[in-house]
Amino acid sequence: MISPFMPHLAFKDKQYKAHAMTRITADHGTVIPDGTSALIVDQTGKLNFYLARGSNDGELPTMVQLLAAVLIRSKDPNWVAEMISKFDIPDQT
Repeated sequence: MISPFMPHLAFKDKQYKAHAMTRITADHGTVIPDGTSALIVDQTGKLNFYLARGSNDGELPTMVQLLAAVLIRSKDPNWVAEMISKFDIPDQT
């Protein structure tokens, strides 16, 4: 889980730094940087996919395709459980 109180994620034996979203707000919520695509989970747990505007003649960047793939696969509870299990830290005793 990424939060301001948990700036690092443990993934098996590796650590990953979580980056805070841009702290720009408007009357309708937080603004993501221009040219940014995002997969965001709202307060109800619903996923929202935001695609950056770009040229219509090119392929989507690989990481944007990955976000779309995660959105699609998130409907499969077995896949979700498998991905979440990646955060299980083995017992060190």
